[in-house]
Amino acid sequence: MLLQLDQLVLDEIGKMLPAKDLIRLSITCKALREFYNKETYYQALMAKQFWIDRKFFRYQDDFRFVLNNVPSRLHSIEQFGQKKIRYVAFSHDGSMMALFANGCRIWVFRGDEEILHSYLSRKRGWDKVVSMEFSPDDGHLLVTGSKEELVAMARGNEALIYKLRGKI
Repeated sequence: MLLQLDQLVLDEIGKMLPAKDLIRLSITCKALREFYNKETYYQALMAKQFWIDRKFFRYQDDFRFVLNNVPSRLHSIEQFGQKKIRYVAFSHDGSMMALFANGCRIWVFRGDEEILHSYLSRKRGWDKVVSMEFSPDDGHLLVTGSKEELVAMARGNEALIYKLRGKI
């Protein structure tokens, strides 16, 4: 579900966030408007609140990264610690974040805990991830990807389903 990030929405977000994070929000809001024409995902905003509360964001760039890399979009490479991120997706309840980074690897984090790490180029021979989505109950992660473009055009994408620890 898309949500217009207008002044009314920003006011509502401002009521939920601690004062120290409002400055960061105002700085990133301008960049967010330029990137996505005032549109972002409600689940990204919900997850942003969760990760800020748990001090997941160590630097202002980390905060900017998650706001600018909402689900269902493949983006340019950004630095996030030692990882070069190309894609990020959030669970429906905002408790988990899935990252596609560093070649063709995926990570799933719950708070500070890493609950999944998979090297897809070794496991499946993939060099591209098309999408990552959590199941409605957040118990599984569906990852769609492919090998090189010519092969992908001929036979389509493949999908993997990971069962996530602590769910179901």
